[in-house]
Amino acid sequence: MMQEGAFREANPDSHDRKLTLLACGKINLCLDVVGRRPDGYHDLRSIFQSISLADELTLRVMPGSDGIYLRCDHPGVPEGPANLAWRAARLLLDRFDGQAGVQIDIRKRIPIAAGLGGGSADAAAALLGLRKLLELPISDGELARIGKELGADVPFCLRGGIALAEGIGDVLEDIPCSPSYAVLVVTPRLHVSTAEVFRAFDPAKVDRRPSVERMRGHLERSCLAGVAGEMVNVLETVTFALHPQVAAWAKRMQELTPGAVMSGSGPSIIGLFADLDHARRAMAELEQEDVFLWCGLPAPRGVREVK
Repeated sequence: MMQEGAFREANPDSHDRKLTLLACGKINLCLDVVGRRPDGYHDLRSIFQSISLADELTLRVMPGSDGIYLRCDHPGVPEGPANLAWRAARLLLDRFDGQAGVQIDIRKRIPIAAGLGGGSADAAAALLGLRKLLELPISDGELARIGKELGADVPFCLRGGIALAEGIGDVLEDIPCSPSYAVLVVTPRLHVSTAEVFRAFDPAKVDRRPSVERMRGHLERSCLAGVAGEMVNVLETVTFALHPQVAAWAKRMQELTPGAVMSGSGPSIIGLFADLDHARRAMAELEQEDVFLWCGLPAPRGVREVK
């Protein structure tokens, strides 16, 4: 038997079933921390938005085999149980169909540990893809509950689009709108510990909080200026102090557009622009810098199949 975790090349004569999916990244248009829970997590109020920056996952189910075999083209991504997509596959196989083997091939495009939900997006794609390939009788609600076991952002990544998020980010309400802006992402090349940021968060140091209700109204009316005015992330009070480079990039983005904010706990900074031409011109001003840069459009779903 092949050792679990070692990637097996496909046999062209086999009856393996295969599916390729795009797993979209996630940004926070605003983020407020409204309390600390007894379990140590924090209650949030945020607006999540899917973006078309996406990892590509190819899933292959191997009847008559067993185990989970994962590989990724990014050297910083774990290829075993520390990978959320691997764990998503393990959960489904253990609960519903332990008689098949699974291969997962990830082409990584979302920067890792960037506040863009890349690991959660990959887990969501693995859950949706394997539900289809294995023909599992799992409702969307049950899949979301399984996703929550993997991470707070996974339930949103399963559905995508744009939503008001509460709880730890798992209580979601879709916002009925069609965003008419483009997004620029700047990710400095440094590591920010989400756990450290939340541990250090002090509500007394927050002098401005976003209104998700006002933000929602501006989104529904396609008022970009109003959206920009509510782009506030209270975790900036921590991350900017711990990592002055992130604060400097936020200031740089604010010079390019009034609609700028840190995503999640950082280090990515996002900016909203009226259209792709404006976003591309802003990105061109930063291309000589040693940062990850991307611009593109919001995505209507969290995961989509590549035909």
